[in-house]
Amino acid sequence: MKNNINQFLFFLLSFILTGCVSEFKADLPAEDIDMLIVEGNIIANTQCTFYLEKSFSLNESRIPEQSFDVEANLVVVGSGGYKSQPASYLGAGRYQVNIGDLDDGQNYGIEITYNGDLYGSDPLPPIATPEIDSVSWKQPEKAGLVFLYVSTHGENNAPGFYLWNYAEDWEIKAAYETSLFYDPKRLTYYEDHSFAFFYCWLKNEINPVLVGSSESLTENKIVNKKLYEQHPNSDRYSVLYSVNVTQQSLTKEAYEYYSNKAKLSQDMGGLFTPQPSELKGNITCFTNSAKKVMGYVSVLKNVTEKRIFINEKDITGRPVTNCEEISGGELSGYLAEREMTLIDLYNAGFRPVGLFIPNPSIGDPSDYWVRIKCTDCTANSGSKLKPDFWPNNHK
Repeated sequence: MKNNINQFLFFLLSFILTGCVSEFKADLPAEDIDMLIVEGNIIANTQCTFYLEKSFSLNESRIPEQSFDVEANLVVVGSGGYKSQPASYLGAGRYQVNIGDLDDGQNYGIEITYNGDLYGSDPLPPIATPEIDSVSWKQPEKAGLVFLYVSTHGENNAPGFYLWNYAEDWEIKAAYETSLFYDPKRLTYYEDHSFAFFYCWLKNEINPVLVGSSESLTENKIVNKKLYEQHPNSDRYSVLYSVNVTQQSLTKEAYEYYSNKAKLSQDMGGLFTPQPSELKGNITCFTNSAKKVMGYVSVLKNVTEKRIFINEKDITGRPVTNCEEISGGELSGYLAEREMTLIDLYNAGFRPVGLFIPNPSIGDPSDYWVRIKCTDCTANSGSKLKPDFWPNNHK
């Protein structure tokens, strides 16, 4: 699972403390530059992706492309002699390997050959992930924040440790649905009912590390663990919003690793924030114990998931369009005042919106001109690729 690990890489360690504390500069030891970073999990009966990256110097102003240029050999191995086919390299440090059934009686890990050294994760038995009981939401105050929650429970009273991730998909719409268009080459209006850019879709799959534990509870049951909160004016609630939450079980060691990682990512810059070197993980360099490496590889029988939808009508305080309108009656005065033509208005990012009038002698066929983002949902970063699971028939 990819959780944007570069949020907490070393270039973020340089910060300025305000108040009576002078500027702080963190010098990264030379041996910590180009340190191998590994992300990914071994999951039974799946096509798993592993991410290999390298740390970089604090002096870099942006993430260097070579940080993702990690070419290596990666295989999954088992204590009973199991060895997968070499992972396929997809570029940018991504490796994909097919995993079949995992035997409860074996321990599994990965082996990486990189720059002449052999790295590997601690062999672990596969653990099962329970089903998600529910994914829910509520908006306690009118037009207030929207909160998303997850609930789950284990099969026994032993403490449970969990990691969640979520993928968001949502539908947006343009402020105006129009069949009227302007051709700047012919200087004429025309009608087109096939211009289907009223509805679009967006997605987000990069989210923070979210972990939870029932260790301090009387039973292995987690109820309404808050995943995140959102403002109701987000365009996520324009039409229909969907979130798919995935859940995986963790060992206590993995839980501690991801908890430290989450703290490092969220609180970077604090005096008591854990440093990257404290993220020990379960990966080592077999051929050179002095070499540092970061990451954690879990071994799982399964990952569970649950999806919910939220309709715009269920949210109070919905998005504001902020569409500036130029009415047909004001159009000539608007253009004259600014010494503009219709072509100038078109090139400035405005578009006509309204109904087509086939007889120009009746008058200007345009009722309004508005910003292009108000008539074309793709101008708001939307995509016309509707998700396969989407429940409505919008086009």
